[in-house]
Order: sequence, then C-alpha cells, then structure tokens
Amino acid sequence: MLLMLFNIGDDRFAIDARELVEVVPSVPLQTVYGMPLGVAGLLAYQAGVVPVIDLGVLTTGQPCTLRLSTRILVVHYRQGPAGARIGLRVDRANDTVRVDPEDFIATGLTAPEPPCFGRVLRRGQHTVQLVEVEQLLSDGVRQSLFTEAQPT
Repeated sequence: MLLMLFNIGDDRFAIDARELVEVVPSVPLQTVYGMPLGVAGLLAYQAGVVPVIDLGVLTTGQPCTLRLSTRILVVHYRQGPAGARIGLRVDRANDTVRVDPEDFIATGLTAPEPPCFGRVLRRGQHTVQLVEVEQLLSDGVRQSLFTEAQPT
C-alpha cells in the first residue's frame, strides 16, 4: 500500500495514494462565504473548480501554515456525485512510503468529529495516522459542497 504523508500541525498523517488525483501547490483560493468551518475556498482546477478543505482548521481549528511545503492534495471523493473531487490543504506533503496494510494498528479510540482518523502506523519514533477520505466530511459539509443546482 502506497501512502502520501503530510502534517497537520506537528503530527504526521497519511492517505492511501489510490485516492490521490494530484498534488498541487497551495495557491490562492476563491473565497466562498457562508461555508462550514474548514472549507477554505475553491481551487480553479482543470476545466472546473474543486472545493478545498483546510485539514488544519477542520481538525485543530488552526489553518495550515502557508509555506513552500504546504500543498493541496486533490483526491477522489466517492461520497459526492460521480467524479467528485475535493482538495485537502495540508502541511509538509513531501513524502510517500510503501507499507504493508498489516502494519497498521487499531487504537481502540473513536473520535466522533471528524470520524476520518483511523488506524495508526509506527515509523521509527513517529506515529502516522491514516485519514479515511470518505469519512472526512460530515453530512452537513457534504451537502453544502455537493448540492446540485436547481433549474430556474
């Protein structure tokens, strides 16, 4: 299993690289007012736009620090409409690692919000926590991002 590693604050996280579409620099986003906490804005991507979630804000209340290693991970979002994608703004997205899925450890802990943090992996002195993309957004955030426009 190939993982894309990144940070939220000082902690190390990963997503399954099969969910990854592209890693892009953290560029200025189009602000969308009235969106739920964590929605950073819209990324002009290919011929359309992709909503971007700042994982720092979503998890700790603090936005990702904008530095050269801050990236937007464009990922498939299968809980949305067909072909949906979201961007995840993260810190220090600069490494991948191949692991055996059997190396993950179940913690026995369950965080109610957001429920996306799952199994952990020990890498030397560090613990890496897996982010389940499909569990990332609450129903309310998902509805805010993917409600289809009604015909007028």
